[in-house]
Amino acid sequence: MEDVTSRKTKAVSIKKYKTKREMNIGIVVFAVIFIYLLVTIVMFAFRKKISVYEVREGSILRDNSYTGLAIRREAVIPSDKTGYIHYFHNNLTKIKVGIPAYAITDNKVTYGKRKESEIEKLSSDEQKKIVNRIQNFNEAFHSQKFSDVYVLKNDITNALSKSSNETKMSKVDSLLKAAGKQTQVFSSSQDGVVLMNVDGYEDLTVETFKKSDFDRSQYKNIVLDDNTHVKKGDPIYKVISDNRWSVIISIDRKVSKELKQLKTVKTRLDKSNNTLLAQVDTFKKDGEYYAVLNYTSSMIEYASNRFLNVEIIFDDETGLKIPKSSVVQMDAFLVPKSYITRGGNNQAEGVIVLDSKGNRKFQTCKVYKETSDNMVFIGMDKLKYGSIIEKEGNAEKLTLSYPKKIEGVYQINRGYAVFTQITILHESDDYCIIEASDNYGLRNYDHIVQEGNTVSEGEIVF
Repeated sequence: MEDVTSRKTKAVSIKKYKTKREMNIGIVVFAVIFIYLLVTIVMFAFRKKISVYEVREGSILRDNSYTGLAIRREAVIPSDKTGYIHYFHNNLTKIKVGIPAYAITDNKVTYGKRKESEIEKLSSDEQKKIVNRIQNFNEAFHSQKFSDVYVLKNDITNALSKSSNETKMSKVDSLLKAAGKQTQVFSSSQDGVVLMNVDGYEDLTVETFKKSDFDRSQYKNIVLDDNTHVKKGDPIYKVISDNRWSVIISIDRKVSKELKQLKTVKTRLDKSNNTLLAQVDTFKKDGEYYAVLNYTSSMIEYASNRFLNVEIIFDDETGLKIPKSSVVQMDAFLVPKSYITRGGNNQAEGVIVLDSKGNRKFQTCKVYKETSDNMVFIGMDKLKYGSIIEKEGNAEKLTLSYPKKIEGVYQINRGYAVFTQITILHESDDYCIIEASDNYGLRNYDHIVQEGNTVSEGEIVF
């Protein structure tokens, strides 16, 4: 018993101790990254949303489209004899008084086929004209104007036949040989451009036209063909004797009032890529408003068309195109450019300011656009109303007063907002066309704030 007690007394006392844990660096790094991402997401979710717009060259076009009625100085030539008619000139060619215009034979004449060596090929320009003519026809075609199909056919036939006036005139010899004494040749009675169609509108003038003349469903255009039978007195061709021509369009009161302020307008006819300048006059007739567009060129190009699709281009300005929402106003002082100098370590632009004791101090300032009279706008952020500035090199002084409002946008090419002055040339409901860049303006591909009133000068946007 004593041995057992003795052994217990001699036994070593054992105590439990907590083991010291080592820090897990991976968990710490993960926690830091998680917190950073969480803060970033929260800041992104609640930060100010800024839309960026890239400045690009563009244009603002405001135009109105109308159906125009063409008025020309036209004379219908009647046949002097009954028989089969043979023309010596192509459609839309010029003729002079006294030269052979057409011949009449008692019987229909069959011409021999031309040799292949005599057939002339169309030039690339002539082919292009035919393609453009067909394209314009397709774009402007209307079911109520089906007679234009025959006009197109006639134009293309004349072009493909490639009979020049000299070749056409050689028909005189062929006719005389084929018909002999049965052939009678008649000369042109006036100068002008020949057209091989009539439509009954030849005597129409600005004074005599009626509203019903615009109704295409009642329009009939008769194409006059070669080697066909005519009676004495029948119309055989017409002559346009003046390069000056007009187009009448029906307009509303608002457009009439706008056109009344103008002497000339830019127009586009039948969806052509080319524009024509027209003198414009407005008038009221039978309770309706009309405008007459007077042209002095391109008469032959549109001579075959009585009705034309007319676009009046009121505004067509090209430059740098920006949203109107980007434009903001800022106060600035207007001073002579001669007061601007450079100074400081980085030779920045600024002015020399005099303090209350007359001491001179160079003060940097933001310089904006220069005006046509050698004046510049300068920022007010570091200059005060009533400050006195001095011209470098002489004692001429100027007191800053009466700041002016200038228009501009916030450029953000470097990640922060910088006010940049602009000159607006033209504007529509949503966009502005501004003057091309200079030393102090915007340039193509610059980035600006789309909603200008959402930022302030110097604000970091990204």
